[in-house]
Amino acid sequence: MYEKTYLPQKYFFDLEESHFNNKNMYDVFRESYGIIFSGAKEKFTAIIPEKKVLEKLKMKQMEACMKIERRTFMNTKVVEYTISYAKSDKMTFEVDLNG
Repeated sequence: MYEKTYLPQKYFFDLEESHFNNKNMYDVFRESYGIIFSGAKEKFTAIIPEKKVLEKLKMKQMEACMKIERRTFMNTKVVEYTISYAKSDKMTFEVDLNG
């Protein structure tokens, strides 16, 4: 998987790569910045990726992948926007429909 995450500087003004040495991104957000998420929305789209994504995922030209766009919210404010690309032969999609 290849991902790019965008974060609002006003919430994460001093965030550095070293914050993630032994913790996942969401633990850092909660523990270091007090960011508690209220929800997220994801959109899945099958695409033929651009050259840079093909190279990162070691894919052939004209091979499809899944583009996943995620917006994560704190109340009504977007506090994370991530674009992920997953090889279609390496992806499993599961949905829990029980409330």
